[in-house]
Amino acid sequence: MPELKLADATLNYDVDDFTDPWLKPEVVFLHHGCGRHMGYWYRWVPILARKYKVVRIDARGFGKSSDPGPDYKWSIEVFAKDAIALMDQLQIPQFYVVGEFMGSWTGIQLALDHPKRVKKLVLGAPPYFWTSSQRMVNAIDQGGVKGFQDAEIPYRFGDDVVYGKWFAEEMAKARPHNVRNLIAAAGSVDYRPRLGEIQCPVLVLLGEIFAKDIGEDTIPLMRKKLPKTSRIVLLKGGRMFTLYNLAEQCAKLSMKFFEKEG
Repeated sequence: MPELKLADATLNYDVDDFTDPWLKPEVVFLHHGCGRHMGYWYRWVPILARKYKVVRIDARGFGKSSDPGPDYKWSIEVFAKDAIALMDQLQIPQFYVVGEFMGSWTGIQLALDHPKRVKKLVLGAPPYFWTSSQRMVNAIDQGGVKGFQDAEIPYRFGDDVVYGKWFAEEMAKARPHNVRNLIAAAGSVDYRPRLGEIQCPVLVLLGEIFAKDIGEDTIPLMRKKLPKTSRIVLLKGGRMFTLYNLAEQCAKLSMKFFEKEG
C-alpha cells in the first residue's frame, strides 16, 4: 500500500482505478468513520472504480496509518488537512467526497475550508453534532471497543447480525485510546451554525429507521441550510450504518448524484 509521509504522521492510502486507460476519470475520495479503516468500503469500490478513480485512506491513527499516541489532541480539522495533503501529493485539484459519520464531518470541514477542491459531498448519516459522546466513552471504558460495538448490533444493523459481528471484530482491531479519545473530542463539535456556508451540492443518505432517532428538527434544518441543489434521501429499512450495509444502493445513488448537472 502507498503511504503519505507527513511531519507528524504516516498515512496509509490506496487508489483503485479500473476505468478505460484512455480516459481521464474524475476522483471520488472515501473517508471512513471513527474506529474504522479503508477496508470497510469494499462493497463500494467495484461499483465506483469502473467509472471513477477511487481514493481511500486509513485516517490518522486508524488502520495501518501511524498512531499519534494516547495524548494526541484530536480535531476534525486535522483530518481535512490530511485529506488535502494526500490530494496534493496525488496532484488531484478537485474531487467528490463520500464520508461516513466522522468521515462526514471531515467532508463538511473540507467543503468549508477548501470549497474550490470539493465538487460534491455525500454524507452518510451525518452526526454534525453529538449529544451522546460521553455515553459512548463510558461504554468503551467499561467494555472495550468490541463490547461497545457488540451491544449496539441490534440498533445499528437490525437482523444483519453476521455483518454486525464482522463490523465489531474489525473495530476491535483499532487502537482503543484513539477510538475513545476521538469520540470524546467529537462531543464539542457542532456544524449546525455553519451548514449554510457549504457551497457545493450535498447528498445526505439516511436510513429511515435511524432517521427517527436523530431529532425532529435535523432534516428540516438540513433542507433549510444546505445548498438548494442538495438532496436528502431516506433509505427504506436503513439503520445507523446505511452506507455500509446498504452499500450497493448508496454507491449507485452517489454516482447518479455525481453525474447530475448542478
